[in-house]
Amino acid sequence: MSGFRAYVCVLVLAAASSGSSQTVRLALPGASGQTAIFDAQNQLSVVTHSVPAGYMDLYPAYRAESGPPVIIVEGFDPTNKTVPDAVYQQVNVLGGIDTVRAAGRDVWIVNFGDGGGAIAANAKLVSSAVAQAANYGGLASGQVDIIGLSMGGVITRWALAADEAGHGPSDGLVRLFVSGDSPQQGANANPNLQELIIFQNSPDTLPLMRSDAAVSMLYQSVLSFATNGCALGALPSATSFVSSPAAHDWFYNALNALNGDGYPHKSRNVAISNGSWSALPYATGDWLAACRTYANFIVRIQVCSQTYSATATDVGPGSLAGDFAAGNIRTPEFEMDQHFVPAFIPAGSALDMRSGQSMFDRTLVQMTAQNHSTITPATNAFMLDEVLGAGAKVNPCFMPDGATANIAGLVVTGVYAGRFYAEQPDRAWGVAVESPAAVAPGDTVTIFGPMATRGGERAVAASSVTITGHASPPAPLTMKTGALGGGLVGQFSAGVTGGVGASNTGLLVRTGGLVTGVADDQSFFTINDGSGDVRVLVTGLSAGQTIAAPPVGEFVTVTGASSTSDTGSAVLAAIRPRDQGDIEILTQP
Repeated sequence: MSGFRAYVCVLVLAAASSGSSQTVRLALPGASGQTAIFDAQNQLSVVTHSVPAGYMDLYPAYRAESGPPVIIVEGFDPTNKTVPDAVYQQVNVLGGIDTVRAAGRDVWIVNFGDGGGAIAANAKLVSSAVAQAANYGGLASGQVDIIGLSMGGVITRWALAADEAGHGPSDGLVRLFVSGDSPQQGANANPNLQELIIFQNSPDTLPLMRSDAAVSMLYQSVLSFATNGCALGALPSATSFVSSPAAHDWFYNALNALNGDGYPHKSRNVAISNGSWSALPYATGDWLAACRTYANFIVRIQVCSQTYSATATDVGPGSLAGDFAAGNIRTPEFEMDQHFVPAFIPAGSALDMRSGQSMFDRTLVQMTAQNHSTITPATNAFMLDEVLGAGAKVNPCFMPDGATANIAGLVVTGVYAGRFYAEQPDRAWGVAVESPAAVAPGDTVTIFGPMATRGGERAVAASSVTITGHASPPAPLTMKTGALGGGLVGQFSAGVTGGVGASNTGLLVRTGGLVTGVADDQSFFTINDGSGDVRVLVTGLSAGQTIAAPPVGEFVTVTGASSTSDTGSAVLAAIRPRDQGDIEILTQP
């Protein structure tokens, strides 16, 4: 039954990759706090347990702008294997953290020394994290925003409520608290599946089910069970088990008593559920899992089987345990088939619904139930809306190469071979997008993908482009040739060599001047209005488009995307006309 141990990780909100760059690590001192446990006789006891020191890593802003630091608190991690880089990658899957950093916000990620320890104790580490982030790098008790993932949202809520009530370290220092699919009323784990974990008696998994945090959050903790009476290969009975909500009830009663109602009152509190309001398409009593055991002699013989049924909570509205549930398992001695993925964090728990009202100022539920750890587009947009402000659009050129850009509402201005240009409707900035997507000028698009530098110009190497509507393309900005390109954009976009003023690379522009030269290979010609040279790039057009360079000495106007041309020794200002109609000759021979 070794394959079954995966199910115990249903409470873990973790990620599978790493590689983000942190620069500073600050220690979070160990602490102690009360928690409820079941002793060897399965009697409830309230004891004081300690947790070791943790730490938080800094992922600094990509640009120097004022704004509250953002703290992200990890979820349930009883094996202490989830590191901040992994949390970064999981939350940033749609570019959320990179966008926050590009907006000028530092990001801290909290890692507990014992990610399954007493919640009241780990809350003190979060209090320390808030105080340190609010006073880091010259800040003096400035406010912070804090996002708690899964159990991290419960720990954060305890920390902020307790500190307000007792004037603790975080009191008054939090502007925004985001609870991310957190079990604010409890978490669901089917009792029969808990039985199987206990039955397995693995030193790798059994302690996790008995961790302080798991016992506190689970609606029911299975304490004992009987087998189903098979002579060989017995399995836990589907009905003969003893479970208790006592530890859960003690914990949530204690949490809800803090600060009057269990919440901070000096911060804006918002919550996300990864569930929808619709129940799962199954019924109470439907089989959830079926297990079989086998004896292997000359032939393989099935010796025992047991079917386990779903509870009402398993099929209710909520996020799914699909990332970590056991699924189908096949070993020589054991087989398990899972009929469906049960609900894990009920929507009512994630939003802390009481008498039909959420305890949070604003909430989000999904259109359909999602896995517990999924960051959906709606979730990403919700968090950015709260952290950065409604409708904020961040210039992706403030991001380094490899950072993830995810931008909605851009309008396509020009289409070329393998790339197009798009800009904000207010012409604040534009960007090159590397993509073969079939878009047309005026299309409103959402672009997603890593940032890159091509020929001195920043671009989004889009892995997806979604057309969301159509609008009139913005009119081109008219400017002198010497102003084309402009200066740097933050620390990652250098601008053209010797460029000054605001960057306009990526925008649709119009300029004019005297044709001063034509490249030998006819790939560009040069114009100058007396303020500086600009290359007009006439290659790399979309299919069927060609542009003939006008003769030297003609005066022309050119419309196209503000771009660059990298000579190897300098990055020069350039403009990319879309077709022959973008070049108008004003003088004739």
